[in-house]
Amino acid sequence: MRMDIAAIRLSLLMLPGIIGLKVYKKLVGRYPHREWEELTEILIFSVFSYSFLNLIISSLGSYVPFVKTRESYDFNNLLNEIFTKNELNFNLVIVIYASGISAILAYIFAFISQKNIINLIGQKLKVTRRDGDIDLWDKFHNTYNEWVYIRDHKLNLTYFGHIDRFSDLGSKKQLILTQVSVYNIDSEYLYDADVVYLCRDDDDLSIEINAYERESILGSNCEEVENHGQNQWEDR
Repeated sequence: MRMDIAAIRLSLLMLPGIIGLKVYKKLVGRYPHREWEELTEILIFSVFSYSFLNLIISSLGSYVPFVKTRESYDFNNLLNEIFTKNELNFNLVIVIYASGISAILAYIFAFISQKNIINLIGQKLKVTRRDGDIDLWDKFHNTYNEWVYIRDHKLNLTYFGHIDRFSDLGSKKQLILTQVSVYNIDSEYLYDADVVYLCRDDDDLSIEINAYERESILGSNCEEVENHGQNQWEDR
């Protein structure tokens, strides 16, 4: 019975880490990893969230409702209680507070990951030239927000439009394009569409940003890129 109680208390203790990791993956996308790496990430989120919560409670004291300010809510102390107490009693308010902090930390970690801050620091210090572990599909869409040509190699069509949404389902790439002009393989105009949804295998799509066309139209005024793309679609 004691092991059952310990398992339940341990699950509650790790809940903030699970929530933090779920939010983080929603923000940065999924990436291949081993099971032990995911458990490590859950543990990291849990330790950080309880540590920050313990710091907040220690600093603000009675201003934090529903907690006992004399108790320590450090992760190590809470983990120790799991295997030393036989009762199921567990402060769920602490778990809720830690879960909220963990979600906030997920946004901070996602910002650091998406902005490649660790690798940028390494590049400044000349200890690496590596760009990071971000999938290039995500990096492309997070870097470029322009009118693009999408080559659909499955249907032999070309779409010119603006990428409104993108997603990655493992081997499938998903795109939602808006204000789209569709061309055949010979670059002959076919029709316009307000919205186009694409779901293709990895090697069925390629994306191009036509630098020559952009420079010939805009010259040095790059702020007009999106306006030109929109006007080109509206003129059809």
